[in-house]
Amino acid sequence: AERDTALVMEEARAMLRAFDRELQASATEFFCGASEPTAADLTLYGMLERWLGNSLCPGLNGPAQPSVIDGMPGLSLAWKRMHERFQRDCTLSELDDFADIATSVGDVTWSRKG
Repeated sequence: AERDTALVMEEARAMLRAFDRELQASATEFFCGASEPTAADLTLYGMLERWLGNSLCPGLNGPAQPSVIDGMPGLSLAWKRMHERFQRDCTLSELDDFADIATSVGDVTWSRKG
């Protein structure tokens, strides 16, 4: 079956608009008013990092869909804050043939409660 790229993007944006409404209604920048990112926030961040940050696609070093959350202030803020906090831990952009995996990059940037 043929894919309709415009339809796929509009369906994705419709889902993202629902997430945006939830984030705007939250008392914090995370879902459900959480003080730290929830599993839902981190899952969303992983997806948005590929669309807005580093796509990790060969030949495309940068965002795959840079305008996918245009007009969505809740998502924009959440992605910006999580990108600043977690990008170093989640990206493979600084690896050199995966040899860097054997070398420590320092302490993790996320905190653990308890």
